Amino acid sequence: MVLVCEPVCDADQHISFNTAILTALSESGCDRILLMCSKGHWECLRRELSISVVNKIELHEISLISRDDSFSGFFEAFSLLKLVCLLAKNSQVSSMIFLTTTAGMLECTNRIKNPQKIYAFMHMALSRFNMYRPRNPISRWFTLTNVFKRLRSERLNVLVLEEHIRANLLSKFSHLENIVKCVEHPVPDKHGKVRFDEINTSEHYNKTVLGFPGNFTFDKGALDFASLANNSSLTVNHIFKVIGRNKEVSEEYCSNLYPKPLPKAFITSEEYNTQLVQSDYLFLGHKSEVYNWTASGVYVDAIELNIPIIAKRNQLYENEFEKYGAMGFLYDHVDEICVFLTSVRKCDYDSFKENMRKAKRSRNTSFSKSIFDMLNE
Repeated sequence: MVLVCEPVCDADQHISFNTAILTALSESGCDRILLMCSKGHWECLRRELSISVVNKIELHEISLISRDDSFSGFFEAFSLLKLVCLLAKNSQVSSMIFLTTTAGMLECTNRIKNPQKIYAFMHMALSRFNMYRPRNPISRWFTLTNVFKRLRSERLNVLVLEEHIRANLLSKFSHLENIVKCVEHPVPDKHGKVRFDEINTSEHYNKTVLGFPGNFTFDKGALDFASLANNSSLTVNHIFKVIGRNKEVSEEYCSNLYPKPLPKAFITSEEYNTQLVQSDYLFLGHKSEVYNWTASGVYVDAIELNIPIIAKRNQLYENEFEKYGAMGFLYDHVDEICVFLTSVRKCDYDSFKENMRKAKRSRNTSFSKSIFDMLNE
């Protein structure tokens, strides 16, 4: 039996990733899975999982713990891990998988003696390396940086979702060479969640649609996107659409963006997915340092839906383009996008889409192999 614990995510948070993990465990020969998560998260998982996977799961509902790097956060992690170890002992568990991991969880797994192998997935928590370092030495003890400095457990495997994240971690913590491993982010199937029959193609007017996914914010490249929309040489043949809400950018910059006016409230996940599919390109203008420590969920969405990207050049996308071939266009300055959009050919676009299919096949194969290897170590 394998014990799988989701200690912090509720409802549909990380639902695609966690569904992929549970499905891969089942397909790799795991007959029984002891799942620890909140009731709300389980209800969402059960809607996504196949009946055959659900039938292998034994649910143990838990109260979620805090993500805080503090004494209270560490105490909650310690209390949960005691329960995890007790269940593992009583159920003859061979290995433990934490689908999300906090600094407190890492600290406790590093110190508690347990015979099982432990696999801990790191997501957004790693972005805290970019945060202010507290001056108070007691507060500093609880930071993720100091937790990584103390990691020594031979039973613990810290799992990150991109190779460049592992390389960045090892550049800071060379002693983690045998602890930090990469499990490539899978590409879940979104097609069942998109109502293709409801997609309205009349708005295209035979124009190329560039979609800006998520909240329209400065740190995601909103000004670059708005400047493209205000370029009269592009608007003849292109539509610039925001797929999310706008809370930051002044209306004077948004006059040529769609829809009109830009929404101020969240859009539903169904509407979000449908509008993604209406796009010919997805615009990913995040600052280059954003993905030093985290995987890109919207890039995974682009691969799944086979929509080429126009993205700010960074380590993640450079690695991906080198590995699979161009899947769109990487830019340093927004003027370069204008040249690309006015010169790209249909054969280029078809090549981008084929390379994305290649990336999807490769990522899912690599992911499945990693899960199989975890079960058979």
